[in-house]
Amino acid sequence: MREQNTLLENIDHHTGVGHFKLHHIRVEEVNESALYLHCHPEAELFYLTEGEMTILVEEKPYHLRAGEGIFIPPNLVHCGKKKPLDSCEFYAVVFSVQWLLGYLRPESGYYTQALENWRLECTYLIDADREENATLLEALSRICHDTDAPIETYELGLAGELLICFQELYNHHLMQLGHRHRKAPDLLQAGIQKSLDEMNEHYMEALTLCDMAAWANYSESHFCHRFKALTGYAPFEYLNRLRIIKAAELLCNSEEKITQIAGSCGFNNISYFNRSFRKIMGVNPMEYRKEKKTLDIIEKIY
Repeated sequence: MREQNTLLENIDHHTGVGHFKLHHIRVEEVNESALYLHCHPEAELFYLTEGEMTILVEEKPYHLRAGEGIFIPPNLVHCGKKKPLDSCEFYAVVFSVQWLLGYLRPESGYYTQALENWRLECTYLIDADREENATLLEALSRICHDTDAPIETYELGLAGELLICFQELYNHHLMQLGHRHRKAPDLLQAGIQKSLDEMNEHYMEALTLCDMAAWANYSESHFCHRFKALTGYAPFEYLNRLRIIKAAELLCNSEEKITQIAGSCGFNNISYFNRSFRKIMGVNPMEYRKEKKTLDIIEKIY
């Protein structure tokens, strides 16, 4: 699936010299939500230093203990939850894969093939019970520390540690994905790709199945079959999710009224918008806006 251009998180993850950013957050006992639901065009390496958490990536849960992590590919919706009476602390390294691989020779595209074609399957739990994860966890622990030094004094070292992490991810997970999928028919059809591009551009319009199938140059029935095989969603289910993601972005990064946001994202019925938002995000739009502001305050403290 192509990278979405309508993103839940509208945060610049550049440091000024590179396309990466290190976040450090501690969440106390009173908060059940540890990481608000969001997505971004960068990849993310998440490392838990204290407590336990469950990370949900596109609704699939991954349980982490202190000293463990997870790799989250670009443009996957994810959030984090913890037990209400526990605290937790974590680091998140958000980085552009293209920026990182820019340190390598131009013909190194095989490292990103799995991310481009089978993104959801690229999610990887870095648990401490697997011996092959030792090098990856050691590199993550070296990356995840606070520093007040100028970025130019450690950027190359950080990029080096990230390259070690990505090499380990490739060796133990991404490469195997490629081998497995080469034995199966390739589902990444150019027609579906074209339809995804157009849906991401025109999500706010009153699209029909005929419109979406025409972009792919398929019959409607063949389009529905191929679309679900590639994305995991029926066409209108994907479109609705896309609209909710854009609405969540606006809730976080604008002061527009909820009714205005709903209309600008393709929802003509506010009740249907509220129901759809709760179904996908787990809370209603007003609660989501409040939760995001609370977690922003927490991150500024650390």
